[in-house]
Amino acid sequence: MRKSTLTAAVAAAVLGAEPLQAQNLEEVLVTATRRATTTQDVPYNISAYSGDLLEKREITTLGEFVRQVPGLSFNDVGIREAGNNSTLVMRGLSAEPGNGAGEIPNLARPSVSTYVGETPVYYNLRLTDIDRVEVLRGPQGTLYGAGSLGGTLRIMPNKPDPAAMDGSIRTSVSTTEDAGDPNYDFDAMFNVPLGERAALRVSGGHFHQAGFVDAVALGLRDANGAFLLEDPDDFVGSGPDRSGRKKDSNEGSITHLRTSLLWNVTDDVEALLTYHYQEGDTDNYQAESFGLDRTLSLHGTNPFESDMNLGTLEVTANLGFATLTSSSSYYERDTETQVDASGIYEDAFAFFYFYYPRISTISEYNASDETFVQELRLASNSEGPLQWILGAFYLDQEMAFQTIQEMPGFEDWFDASGLASYFGIPVPITSPPDLVYGQDRTTKFTEAALFGELSYQLTDAWQVTGGVRIFEQEIDNDDTSILPACYIINEVGFGAGFYCGDPPLGGSSNTSKDTVDDVVFKANTSYELNDDTNVYLTWSQGFRNGGVNALPEVGFIDETLGGEFPDINSFDADKVDNYEVGIKGFLANRSVRYSLAAYYIEWQDPQARITGFNSGIDGVSNASADAESRGLELEIDGVIGERLSYSLGYAYTKAEFVEDGELYTASISKGMRLPGHSEHMAAGSLVYTVPLAGNTLDLGVDAVYRSDYENGLPGSPAEFTLDSYTTWNASASYEMPDWTFRLFAKNLTDENTAVSAANLNFQSGRFVISRPRTLGIRVNYRFN
Repeated sequence: MRKSTLTAAVAAAVLGAEPLQAQNLEEVLVTATRRATTTQDVPYNISAYSGDLLEKREITTLGEFVRQVPGLSFNDVGIREAGNNSTLVMRGLSAEPGNGAGEIPNLARPSVSTYVGETPVYYNLRLTDIDRVEVLRGPQGTLYGAGSLGGTLRIMPNKPDPAAMDGSIRTSVSTTEDAGDPNYDFDAMFNVPLGERAALRVSGGHFHQAGFVDAVALGLRDANGAFLLEDPDDFVGSGPDRSGRKKDSNEGSITHLRTSLLWNVTDDVEALLTYHYQEGDTDNYQAESFGLDRTLSLHGTNPFESDMNLGTLEVTANLGFATLTSSSSYYERDTETQVDASGIYEDAFAFFYFYYPRISTISEYNASDETFVQELRLASNSEGPLQWILGAFYLDQEMAFQTIQEMPGFEDWFDASGLASYFGIPVPITSPPDLVYGQDRTTKFTEAALFGELSYQLTDAWQVTGGVRIFEQEIDNDDTSILPACYIINEVGFGAGFYCGDPPLGGSSNTSKDTVDDVVFKANTSYELNDDTNVYLTWSQGFRNGGVNALPEVGFIDETLGGEFPDINSFDADKVDNYEVGIKGFLANRSVRYSLAAYYIEWQDPQARITGFNSGIDGVSNASADAESRGLELEIDGVIGERLSYSLGYAYTKAEFVEDGELYTASISKGMRLPGHSEHMAAGSLVYTVPLAGNTLDLGVDAVYRSDYENGLPGSPAEFTLDSYTTWNASASYEMPDWTFRLFAKNLTDENTAVSAANLNFQSGRFVISRPRTLGIRVNYRFN
């Protein structure tokens, strides 16, 4: 992170509570505008959180970070939040049901775009060796493209430094309430100069997270996965033996590595090659069943694995009149999940399987994402009043998703019960046996765009900026689903296989394609009232591409129902217009920093994930009613004397539909609240610095508050109101030149907070919950 001559080497983040030894606040340089500048000079609402602040607050996950940012929300499902779907919500712009991040990739782009360095990618990266995290509020469509309706989150890792060798080693041990084992982590960073113009930086580590959710009423299974009998003497009529139990079932781990090579080819050319790798796994949901305390009652556990490989090459060249930046990246993201869907099948589909008394459905989900991104930018370097940025962007993405659902033991039971011979259906029915459902979906997406911004300094204090992005997108979706057991039983037994779909295995195959081109704009002006005060006015647009679903159109899983439902095999782009006014600056001889913004957003054709009424297959649809969001965002941080620093943030958001309509099968009424956002959110912190034996002791406390919010739209299967909550954290850090010793407490009062709810209408209904009180100690060692 480069600092201007007016800032110190260690910066204080907006909303940060770093121990400050001087009366004046310091600044973090950011590159959100594609130029290096301070947060106070950016003419819209932006916050920056330094890596030092993240470390001192013990913020190591995306969920922990989001809770510190009023107005930004996130469905934190723990390690299971691994990249399939972003659940970030900013300024209330979401119509999504809040039922967890989901194992099935969402075809709609997220409403908050996420970047790792210069790469647009969403993944729950471990936040270690980070320079800063930037939060850009409001639509960022001109510079950041699709998916930036509510704003943009940028995670900026530290770069290699050719100036000197240095490194660090960190480790921590902690205990979590209701967990039988400790949590622990270890990570290290090494920065090695390779001559005067190059350097190598390597960071990585391993994190083990102890489980605290006990799994109960687990079905005991045989070697083939079928449930054991509750009554061993009654193979045909016995229910399952659900006496199984697993303590601390949601334990998991993360392993991560980042390697960066920096080469200053000349004084004017810099090349940065980076490789990121992260893998994570967990054995079960971070959830509890309705009415149970940190206990989950399902037929089985639900193991999860994910990994991401990301390679980037960034080249910057000073051409004199302008700086040319090339960012090339390629990533592969994979997830493997096993979900026990026995309860849902037992509740909803028992009829189709002759009320088999030991319905045991295991779903295997496999998702992959392979994406190449290239961006070129040319930013002017002139000293005059005119500044400009021109750029070109290209993205090529291919996502695949496969599902296999088996019902172990069904065919043996079907044969033993006499039903097979009665209906004349040979056993085994399917190959492999007990196969009840399969899905294979491939989605290809390409985008090409040209963008630019032009700024003109009318006076020393007054500037105006205009921006535009022209883009073309193409999406192809091939989706095949099969219902082999259903089809064969009905075709052979009743001559009605068509009821389950097309021959030879039932289900449906559908291919859809769509192309869209559009343009979005931005206009901004700001005026410096004095050296410490800046006011601004912005109109900006954001968008998400439309697409195709390829949902079934035959058999009882037909999602068209003769035209009764809307055209669910395509969905339109949605777009927002944001009107924003704000003021930011310093007070009290620069010992207080503040930012205040008010906004109004119009949202046309809101997109949201839907689940097929008959097929149960996920897709995307548009609401026929438009929505709006209006709110207020306030941030204050400062110092009192030389020892006390503080921060306060508050966000008021009111997001609702402005007319009657529908979203697939859910009815919408004017004034209906959008799900996933709270009307009031606040965060605050205090840090008191005490000199001790020639070093410093930092005593810190912080709290976050979130008012109640809707889990899903009223009338939808996800309808539920989640309660408000307040969470307290505390820490004590002893800072020495080379060592840091830190005691920390997260969720100090041990609030058992429901973050979201899932499967509300089934016996597998559950709350996703926050992590209980965690007490720990961390030791950091730095060397050079």
